[in-house]
Amino acid sequence: MENNCLKIGKIIREKRIEKGYSTRELGELVGISNAEVSRIENGLKKDIGLITFLNICNVLEISADGLITEADLSLVGDYKLYYVLYKSKEEKIFKIHARTPDEAMGLSFDFVMNNELIKIEKDSGGLVIMVEENMEDFDRKALNHFEKYGELPYEDGERII
Repeated sequence: MENNCLKIGKIIREKRIEKGYSTRELGELVGISNAEVSRIENGLKKDIGLITFLNICNVLEISADGLITEADLSLVGDYKLYYVLYKSKEEKIFKIHARTPDEAMGLSFDFVMNNELIKIEKDSGGLVIMVEENMEDFDRKALNHFEKYGELPYEDGERII
């Protein structure tokens, strides 16, 4: 893990310098201190946090998946891919790597709320959240939702992935 933190930090430093940002400027754009940027770049920060990681990628105009791949960071241990759906008036489906469905829901919920990706309104009929490990179970759960509520929890019966 430490080696991967160093690789990610080195790539972030290279992209920051390429963009012409100081650690202070990058920190301000991301919403963290320049000391925190320095810890990340030097591989001293083991848990960057999803929102900070995505904000860094956004500011430096690099894909999160690309950075993970470039750093040879493979998900080890008990991580699995989960599909998480949020439906209010609008719908969003996310692919999340997590250890458990609850962790996947928590990570995606933090991301959705921090980035205001779903607006929940009084007349929207509430919020539907689904978490599944594979698409077959995801589709089956969506059809059960349709049978119960008369609508699919994703647009026009099509997956939004």
